[in-house]
Amino acid sequence: MFAVAVALVVLPLIYLFIIVAKSRRPMPVPKTGADDLQYVIVIPCLDEEIVIGNTLRSLSRLPADRVRIIVVDDDSEDATAEIAQSFAPRVELLQRRRPNARVGKGDSLNLAYQHVLATSDYPADKIVIGVVDADGRLGPEVIGVLDRHFSEPDVGGLQLAISINNRKDGLLLRMQD
Repeated sequence: MFAVAVALVVLPLIYLFIIVAKSRRPMPVPKTGADDLQYVIVIPCLDEEIVIGNTLRSLSRLPADRVRIIVVDDDSEDATAEIAQSFAPRVELLQRRRPNARVGKGDSLNLAYQHVLATSDYPADKIVIGVVDADGRLGPEVIGVLDRHFSEPDVGGLQLAISINNRKDGLLLRMQD
């Protein structure tokens, strides 16, 4: 019985150690990449008026011919939708209203996905959909990095490293960073 208890503690620790060790190795980045992909950035929002303007200003600096920006407002009670609308036509606003709103981020993302499929002129295999939080930022070099990674045939998804702007304001924010 003691051996089973030790195994139940030790095996998950070994697994955790292996996962952490593997995640610390940098992922190799190809030197060249495709430039025929369209990137769709989806920003699900609920009462984000404080941060959404800065995020949209940042994302609007990315090349318009390669990046499509979609905000999905989930029936915000503040000025989130109005701020997003002020960035039109660069930013598309999809609005959900109750009772179909506020039922989960997944539903917002599915709405954006269906909208992209219905409205895009790009072939579906050339569209990459990404999700950015309403307080997120992407650097100007991100398109080149994405092009290089998604030019690899075995890459189907990618998670970029993030940095939380206000990480010094609390333990939870530091842990997210």
